[in-house]
Amino acid sequence: MVSRVLRQNDAKGKELVYIIYQTKDAQGKDLGAAVESTTNGFGGDLKVLVGFNPEGKILGYTILETAETPGLGAKADKWFQKGGKGNIIGKDPKEPLDVKPVKGGKGDVDAITASTITTRAFLLAVNNAYKAYKITPVDSQTGATKREKEVKQ
Repeated sequence: MVSRVLRQNDAKGKELVYIIYQTKDAQGKDLGAAVESTTNGFGGDLKVLVGFNPEGKILGYTILETAETPGLGAKADKWFQKGGKGNIIGKDPKEPLDVKPVKGGKGDVDAITASTITTRAFLLAVNNAYKAYKITPVDSQTGATKREKEVKQ
């Protein structure tokens, strides 16, 4: 596994940091990546780890850090999973994910009831993770990410 740190500034000048964990099989074939992405939710930072296949479809996610309201925004850990009301698994965020048109949304993801801010923050973290994954250069000979730091396991 190879990791790379990507740093960018958002529209307000805040530094955004992404850690991309590129994976490949024993033959060197790209298996996709997991990307750490952090946004500002209702209660503070919302950090997620999102897995993508080589085509960019979402394989799964884990919430690494959250300060969202218990019982409301904290539902994000299950809400967007397979079987959840806002399922994003298998979606391709090439067209950014957004909430269904309830209050200005234009997407196809159900918002967490009474937690639109958390939902939008979560989807922004996923969309940003996808962008970071897609702009990560891959070495055409080995399939490995050009890296800043190698992680040994």
